[in-house]
This record gives sequence, C-alpha cells and structure tokens, in this order.
Amino acid sequence: MLHARINEKCEVGSFVQVGHGALLHNCTVRDYAVIGIGAVVSDYATVGTWSIVGEGAVVASGQTVPDGKVAVGVPARVIRDVLESDRKVWNVYKEAYADLALRYPKGLKRIR
Repeated sequence: MLHARINEKCEVGSFVQVGHGALLHNCTVRDYAVIGIGAVVSDYATVGTWSIVGEGAVVASGQTVPDGKVAVGVPARVIRDVLESDRKVWNVYKEAYADLALRYPKGLKRIR
C-alpha cells in the first residue's frame, strides 16, 4: 500500500519491487530498490538506489537506507552491501513481473 498525507507525496522510482503487504507511507524509494514482504517505510524515510529492505523490516520516520545497502530488522539497520549476485537475482524477478504487467491487459493463458 502506498499512502501520503494531504499535499505531500510518496515517491517510488523506476524498477522498484515492492513485496506483498508492504506499506510505503509518505516516503521516497529510489530506482531499483527492493522492499520486502510486509516491510514498512515510514514518513520522510528514504530508501536509496539499489537498496534492499528485508521482509518485515521497519524503516523509521526520517531514516535513510543509503544507496546499495541491505537493511533488516525493527527498526531497520544496515547489515551489508548489496552484492552483484543480489542485483542479478532481483533483475530476473523484476523482468518477470514487468513481463506479466505487459501481458495482463491481453489476458493471460492459464497453465495446467
């Protein structure tokens, strides 16, 4: 879910992946970031380019996850750098979802 206060905004960059049940509230998520299932990115927080916020993590109000970092926990804390292997895996997922989005208006064939 994305939400912003009246006269404010929630900004989400390009090629961002947001997991099921995640909440982005009045925050900024930069290009290529990954927001894990059930994570919360709170008011005025920023998630940097190619950063990964782990499942269930809470990026607190005003907190910044720097570019290229993995953050987990409550409150979220940086535990490591994003690796090239992380980028490769997430790009595969992002391309798959982009393909599904392009095919959706045309109707998907059921696989059985």
